[in-house]
Amino acid sequence: MSEVTITTLVSNYVSKLDFLGEKGLSLLIQYKDKKFLFNTGSGETILVNAVRLGVDFSSLDAVFLSHGFRGSSEGLENILSFKPKEVITHPDIFHRRFMRDNEDLLINVSSTLTEERILESGTKLTLLTNTTEVFPDVYFSGEIPYSSEGKPQIGEQFYRYDTGDLLPDELIEEQFLLLNTKKGFVVICGATHRGLLSVIEKAISITKEKRFYLLIGIINFTDDPATIITDATMINHYFQKFAPVCCYSPKQMAGFYSVFGEKLNCLFIGETIEVY
Repeated sequence: MSEVTITTLVSNYVSKLDFLGEKGLSLLIQYKDKKFLFNTGSGETILVNAVRLGVDFSSLDAVFLSHGFRGSSEGLENILSFKPKEVITHPDIFHRRFMRDNEDLLINVSSTLTEERILESGTKLTLLTNTTEVFPDVYFSGEIPYSSEGKPQIGEQFYRYDTGDLLPDELIEEQFLLLNTKKGFVVICGATHRGLLSVIEKAISITKEKRFYLLIGIINFTDDPATIITDATMINHYFQKFAPVCCYSPKQMAGFYSVFGEKLNCLFIGETIEVY
């Protein structure tokens, strides 16, 4: 029997016409006797795909939200009616946020989710800024300091809209999930806006381990071939396996395969990875 099962409910990585894809993420995780969601996508896609997979949300122990972007948290509105026991996230996710892309376009990436809406649903809201063992061997990372190499260059600029001003934002609310398994730690990311190395260094500080079993989720890569190989090589150094759940560019995928080979396990919507 598997110790962990992780199923992709929402991503832009679709291989069958049965499912809907969107720019967002939701993973259904069964870990020992706990059942929880990591992110919820941005709308009703999570409900459609759950129905097609026969997933029942009525017994969720928790919903973890990695950060406040629409693609990670907007779909929570559709989950609250199932009465999950707890929503766990960072207090800063409720700010309005914008992204300026490489073409200098300013894009609203905010979720309409509010603290009041969660509380009025009857679901417990837990706001965390520090590393917390939420369930036995399940850790929410807390805030992620920038790595020893400094602030990452990921090609995007983020802004927070506060008191009538658009201010630079470093997404301090971003967090990841850690599961301690017999094969080693599983690291689950909703994004790595604060840098892949920052996530790895934070995971090392939490676990005191130097190598992990699995990295799964959305990782932010550039399209520069040399940087792709550098980042893929870093993942290969610290993790036994890598399971991206987002469709990357052909350049990026070619770089991944050149480094990982059979250690790469790309998860389309509806697919499950198990840890025994």
